[in-house]
Amino acid sequence: MDKLVKMFGKYINTPKHRNFVLFMSALVVFVTTYSLILPAVSISKEAAEEEPGMILGETSETLEGMTDEVVTDTESSEEPVIVEPEIIVEETITEVAEAKPETEETVAEVQPAEEKENTIDLLQFKKEKDYVFTMESSFSKDAALELKEKEDEEYAAILEKVEEEYKDTEKQIYSARFFELEIKNNATKQKQKVKNTFTFHELLELKRNQELVLAYFDENDKYHEWDEKVEFKTEEEKIKEICFKADEISDNFIILVLEEPEEIKTELTDALYPAQSFEKSSNGLTVKAIAEEGTFPVGTIMKVTPVNENTIIDTIKDTVDTDISSVQAVDITFYDKDGNVIEPLKPIQVSMISEMISETDTQSIIHIDDKGNGTVIEQSEAVESAADEVVFDADSFSIYVVVGTIEKTILASDGHNYKITVSYGSDTGIPADAELEVDEIAEDSSIYNAY
Repeated sequence: MDKLVKMFGKYINTPKHRNFVLFMSALVVFVTTYSLILPAVSISKEAAEEEPGMILGETSETLEGMTDEVVTDTESSEEPVIVEPEIIVEETITEVAEAKPETEETVAEVQPAEEKENTIDLLQFKKEKDYVFTMESSFSKDAALELKEKEDEEYAAILEKVEEEYKDTEKQIYSARFFELEIKNNATKQKQKVKNTFTFHELLELKRNQELVLAYFDENDKYHEWDEKVEFKTEEEKIKEICFKADEISDNFIILVLEEPEEIKTELTDALYPAQSFEKSSNGLTVKAIAEEGTFPVGTIMKVTPVNENTIIDTIKDTVDTDISSVQAVDITFYDKDGNVIEPLKPIQVSMISEMISETDTQSIIHIDDKGNGTVIEQSEAVESAADEVVFDADSFSIYVVVGTIEKTILASDGHNYKITVSYGSDTGIPADAELEVDEIAEDSSIYNAY
């Protein structure tokens, strides 16, 4: 071995042999390095994933560092991984191209908003102290709503047709209102969705056996009740507003109050709503009420409180067309056992007894409701009343007034008869049994000359 090393040392000491050794060393290093790098460059993605210690990652730095040319191993049977950045650019261009139609559609949807400048969304018709009717849809800018309620002969003809619709049912028409509507100067399509709102000026109160129904006649004059698209808005348990929707604008609608007769004949009902009678006195008036079975719940009481005639005298004068001599007024209210104000389920018989009644020539009965409106009540002819009594039927209670008139007729010296009427209230202090005396003043008397 030592001889071999000495021989090799002598061999490389010469310039010619030293250059040869350096060349061979460089060649060995190149071949070794190339053989190690080439498999890593040309290996496929699938094979690389299976090799231990190799980690694949997709980053922007890797893509930027890649070139269009990739060295491949001709002896390898697997395809090398080739990354073409141009594909990403092409996909971006494709997405922009596909998004273009969406922009066109958006522009197309905005266009109707320009036409909206010539349209309005709401029409309204108002009748003072009665109702307000509103329609929500799309109308021409100059459109106007006109509502007409049927009356007299037209009302009777329509009512007869509606009654025919319910003749085979237990329902009866308690009240009905028939409306015809017209939209003038409207160029928009008539077949379009619409929301109608009818608002009452005075709240509508329904009894237990009543229901509110919306209806209409179609273009073929066929009767229909409005479907489930009807909504009722209430206030104080009374109906304030009716909202009803439709798929197209109708030229008419009907508001009905239907009722079913109540048959209260069972033993249970008789026990819960027994026959009752009431009697209370106030302000010189005695009030008696007789209620049949099924009218008031058990435990009902009646209260009668005085009313100052001066607070209601204007309403009385507006209600009766007669001379007023005397007035007596009371507030009649019924309460259930829990103290809630209630009304009878059906009319009851009421009598009012007073000395004033027996001392006046004629009497009128006035009912003043909670709104301050007065109504003359007809006296019952079926019941024979005493000289100091008036009898009537009622199904609603608040203030009731007895108006008496005292009249004196005299024959004057000119040959004419004159009727003299004196009006006074209970607060004047005039006795209930006072009589009116009238004497003519002669022309030649000192009193006459003083006038």
